[in-house]
Amino acid sequence: MKTYGVHYLGSKAKIVPYILDITKSILPEGGTVIDVFTGSSRVAQGLKQSDYKVHTGDLNDASRVYSNAFIHSNPNTTHLQKYIDEMNSVEVPSNYDGWITKNYSGEGNVDADRELHRYLKPHNSLKADWARDYTQDLFDKGKIGEYDRDILICIIIFAMQQVDNSVGQQHAYLKEWNARSHNDIDFKLLPNLKGPIGGHHYHGDCFKVDYPDADLAYLDPPYTPTVPYHEYYHIWDSITKWDKPETALKAHRRIDRVKRNNKHKYDYTYKDILWYDIKNQDNIELNGAYQAFTAMVEKLNTKHILISYSNQSILSKKQLEELLSKYGEVKVMSIDHKRNVMGSIGHSSKGEVISKENPNVTEYLFLLTKK
Repeated sequence: MKTYGVHYLGSKAKIVPYILDITKSILPEGGTVIDVFTGSSRVAQGLKQSDYKVHTGDLNDASRVYSNAFIHSNPNTTHLQKYIDEMNSVEVPSNYDGWITKNYSGEGNVDADRELHRYLKPHNSLKADWARDYTQDLFDKGKIGEYDRDILICIIIFAMQQVDNSVGQQHAYLKEWNARSHNDIDFKLLPNLKGPIGGHHYHGDCFKVDYPDADLAYLDPPYTPTVPYHEYYHIWDSITKWDKPETALKAHRRIDRVKRNNKHKYDYTYKDILWYDIKNQDNIELNGAYQAFTAMVEKLNTKHILISYSNQSILSKKQLEELLSKYGEVKVMSIDHKRNVMGSIGHSSKGEVISKENPNVTEYLFLLTKK
């Protein structure tokens, strides 16, 4: 089974098979699943292809595009090919007034000694600008609907990623143009995924969203304050919103994601995310991450909750297991990323004890079955 997505820290692409195995063990004949923190929608794609009806959610704007493109829209998208052909064939003049070109192509000077925002070469940024303006115009004139708009936006994002000058995150760009940045941007139809059309995408703060009833909720919350997703992937959110915001700092981050000397324009939705709280480790029940898990377990109207969390997270395996045990039966599995080992806690698939000094990241999957 194949899934598709942008480069994403904490992506679950490699452990989707394990998540599906656990899901199938409790929902062997399908059912409804909520992917609360869908991110790039990799897990949701796997669930859909396994015949589950999936609802998705996330705080980041671009997650709506990925979810609507792969999970919630009609898989027959051939009617969009004529628009993609237009995007690929258009000759965009060099003086086209493009927001992407202005902010992320070194302002057109590809040969400057020091450029801090070399993300796309101008010949690609101009086409991306035109394609996104074109998509917005089609939508504004009623020629395409919301799902078709989001599919085309997703196509633009995927195409930009194939010629970008970064290592994936958007907090810094490479000083020299890498090999792929010289290629011509190429817009392509997305693969069609088989499976039930999803229910709905819920955008916003997970504590304020009214999620539907479901058989299972899958939670992949933020692990650590060192990975601020709203800052690392600001370009994709801007492409989604297409509000062409003011930008700042070396990476030209959208202004509402910049806190430094910017208290009036910063989006405070991202300021105090409980999942990032590293305080109160001595009195863990006062810790924000602990309280966040408690609130979500009590909020979600599902029989089962499946949580992925790593050994480098704010809560320890023991703390999270003790928290979840208050609500029902808890089973825990571990996956060693480097060795791809899965089994019961502390053991490899061969029953061998995994060293506590293991330097690799271990992903834990907690399955809670409520009382």
